[in-house]
Amino acid sequence: MEVENTIKKQAIILSITFLLTLLSCGAVSAANYTVGPGSAYNYHNISSAVAAAKDGYNITVYPNTNGTPYNENIVINNKLNLTAYGKVIVQPTGNSDAFKINSKGNGTIIYGFTIISNGLNGTGGIFLNGTKNCTIVKNNITTTDGINILDGSNNLINENIIKSGTNSTGIMIEDNNTISSHNTITQNNITSLMGIVVGGSNNTVSLNTINSGVNSNLNSIGIFLSNFDNLNNDIINPSNNNTITKNSITGSNMGISVSGSNNLINENIIKSGTNSTGIMIVENNTISSHNTITQNNITGTLTGLIVGGSNNTVSLNTITSDVNSTMKSIGIMLANVAPTISPTNNNTVSKNNMTGMYMGIAVSGSNNTISGNTINPEDTSDLLTGIFIGFSNVLSSNNTITQNTINTGANSTGNPMGIMLINSVSNIVSKNMITITSTNGSTMGMAIQYSQKNTIYGNIITSNSGPYSAGIMLLNSTQNTISSNNINSGVMGILVGNSTNTIINYNRIIASHAIINEDTGLLNALYNWYGTNSNPSNKIIGNVNYAPWLVLTITSNQNSILNGFNSTITADLKHDSNGVIHNTTYITDGLIINFTNVILGAVNPTSGKTINGIVNTTFTAGNIPGTANISAKLDNQTVTTNIKIGLTISQLITAAQTIKSYYETNHVLPSNVTIYNQTITMPMLLQYLVMGTININAGNLTLLNSATVKPPLNESGNFNAGNIQEPEYLSIAQNIKSYIKTNGIAPNYEKTSLGNIPFTKLVYMYSKIINYYGVNNRLPNYVSMTP
Repeated sequence: MEVENTIKKQAIILSITFLLTLLSCGAVSAANYTVGPGSAYNYHNISSAVAAAKDGYNITVYPNTNGTPYNENIVINNKLNLTAYGKVIVQPTGNSDAFKINSKGNGTIIYGFTIISNGLNGTGGIFLNGTKNCTIVKNNITTTDGINILDGSNNLINENIIKSGTNSTGIMIEDNNTISSHNTITQNNITSLMGIVVGGSNNTVSLNTINSGVNSNLNSIGIFLSNFDNLNNDIINPSNNNTITKNSITGSNMGISVSGSNNLINENIIKSGTNSTGIMIVENNTISSHNTITQNNITGTLTGLIVGGSNNTVSLNTITSDVNSTMKSIGIMLANVAPTISPTNNNTVSKNNMTGMYMGIAVSGSNNTISGNTINPEDTSDLLTGIFIGFSNVLSSNNTITQNTINTGANSTGNPMGIMLINSVSNIVSKNMITITSTNGSTMGMAIQYSQKNTIYGNIITSNSGPYSAGIMLLNSTQNTISSNNINSGVMGILVGNSTNTIINYNRIIASHAIINEDTGLLNALYNWYGTNSNPSNKIIGNVNYAPWLVLTITSNQNSILNGFNSTITADLKHDSNGVIHNTTYITDGLIINFTNVILGAVNPTSGKTINGIVNTTFTAGNIPGTANISAKLDNQTVTTNIKIGLTISQLITAAQTIKSYYETNHVLPSNVTIYNQTITMPMLLQYLVMGTININAGNLTLLNSATVKPPLNESGNFNAGNIQEPEYLSIAQNIKSYIKTNGIAPNYEKTSLGNIPFTKLVYMYSKIINYYGVNNRLPNYVSMTP
C-alpha cells in the first residue's frame, strides 16, 4: 500500500507539471523554452535548449521535420522539465546515451520521448549519473540498454516502454559507491534479456511487465537483485532491503534472482520457460538472509524456487512446475547450488502450494522448518518425491518437517514416495498427511536411508499401490524412532533392513504385513495397534518383539443409570494386551471410532477422532428399563459395554430408608436423594415409590422406569391420624401413578379414608411402606399416618 500511495502522489505531481508545460508552449519567458524545426521555436535541437536553460526551466520538444530523429547526446546539468509534445524521436550518436543526467541535474523530469538506437552496441536510452529525485516517465525506448541509474536515489522510473537489445538490460540500478537507494521502478513494460537489475538498497520494483526471453541461447533474468560487476561478470556486493512486488515476468531463464538480505519478494507472477527457475536466492560471495518470498505465482518452471543463504522465509507461494520437461523438476529447493551444492540453514518454508513437479521440496542443510505445505507431484518420472531431505555429500540435521500434505494423485506413474530422508540426523518428521498412489508401480509413504536419530511421529500415511508398497521403509540407519503414526498400506506397513536400535511404538499399522524385519537382531515394536485385538503374529515377519500390543477397550462412567439420564462412554487405545494402561500422549491421534446402540437409548456423537488415544460419547437412556449394549468399532474390532437402565428394588429400598430417617428427624423432606450418583427430586421419587409398591404387590421385582415429574403446583390437604390398610394404599398408589402419567406433575394431595393427605406426607408414607418391605420382605398390612 505504501508503494502504491507513493506512485500515486508522484503521478499527480507529474501530471500538474505536464499541464503547466503545455499551457506555456509558444510563449517565450525566462522559465520556458521550446524546441522544434521552424522559426517559431526557441531552439532547433534539444542540447542547445538544455545548455541555455537554468534550474527549473521547462523545455517542450516538438517533432522534428517529417518526424525524423533528433540525433543528439543530451547532457543535463541543471534541474529541468523535458516534455515531448507528440512523437518526438531521439537517436543518440556513437556509443552513448540519448539522455545523460548528472548529479547537478537532480530533480529533472523526462517525459514522453521516443528513443531509438543508432544500431551500434552500447547505445543507451537514459543514464542517471549520481542523481536524486529524477522522474523518467512514459518514454518509449528501443536501444541496447534502456535506463541506467548509477549511484542514484529517490528516482522514479514509471510507465516506460523499453525494448532493449538481445544481450542487454531494460533498467539497471548500479551501486558502485553504495548510495543507490529508495528508487521506485513501477509500471514499466520491458522486453530485454535482463529485465531489471537492482543494486543498492531500499529500492521498490512494482507492477512492471517484463519479457526477458528475447534470446533463448543466453541466460535471461527478469529481475536481478545484486550489485553486479559487468566487466568481471561477478556479484560484488549484496542488494538489501528492496521490495519486489506485483511484477509480471515471462520467458526468462530465471524470473527473479536475489543476492542480498532483508528483501521482500511478493505477489509477483512468473511464467518462465522450460528448464528455468522462478525465484532464486543466491549466496556465493555475499550473504543472503532474512529475505521474504511470499504470495508469488510461479508457473511453467523447471524449478520454482531455489533458496540459498539462511533465515529466509518462503510462504504462501503457488508453484506449478513444467510437468512435460525431460529434466527433473523441483518445486522448492533449499540449497546453495553454486559453485557446488552446500547446506542452507534456518530457513522457513510454509503454506506453499505446489503442483506438477518431480520433487516438491528438496532440502540440503540444517535447522530448516518445512510446514503446512501442499504438495501434489505429478511428474511421470520414476521415484517422484514430495519432500526430500539430505544430499549424499551434505549432512542435514535438526530440520522440522511438519503438517505438510503430500498427494501424488492418480496420474502418477513409476514408484512415487512421500518423504525421503537420506544422510540425515536428528530431524523431526511429524503430523504430515501423505497419500501415495501409482497407476503402474509401487509406492512408499516414507523412506529413511543412511540416517540416524530421526523422530518420525504423528504422520498419516496411505500407500496402497503395487506389490512392494510400504508405509515406511528404513534402511541402513540407526537409532531412529517411529511412533504414533497412522499407517494404512496394502502390502507392507513398516519395512526395516540393516538398521539397528530402531524403536517402533504406538503406531496404527494396517497392512497385510504390518512389520517386516530383515535383520537378525530383535526389533523393538511394542505397543502398536494392528486393527484388531487379536494376536498380530500372522502380520509380523522376522525377529520382532511385538507383544504386548494395543487393544481397543470401552468403558462407561455409570454402569447403571435411570431413565432419561446420561452415562459417558469412553473408547480408548490406552490399554495393551496385558491390561497395562499407557501414557495417552503417545497414542496415535485422529483414528475414527464409531459408536452404536440399537435400543433403549441413544449415543451422541456417533463417532469421533482419537485424542491421546481416547474418544468419548454420551449415552442417554430411553424410557424403557433394561440393559443397553453400546458398541465401539475401530478398523476390524468391535467392543461392547452394558448399561442397566432403571431403578432396582434394592436401590429403591435404600432411598426409602434415607427419606424415612430424614423426615422423622427433620420433619421435612430433603430437596433430593442420590441414586447411581444421579440426583432424584422428591416428585420423581414418589413416582418410583408408588410404582415399586405396585410391582412388589404383583410379584414383579424388575427394573423400574420413571419419566420426568414436576413438583405439585400448590401442596395442600388435611387428614386425621389413623391407619391406611393395604388395599387402600395400593389403590392410592394406582391413582398417583395415573395422575402423574396424565399430567406430568405430582399431586397436591390424595383423597384417603383419613382425609386429604398432602404431597409431602405421601412421599413419607410410601417411604415407610418400601422400608417395611426391605426389613420384612413383604408389604405391611397397613401404614400408620399422623398429621
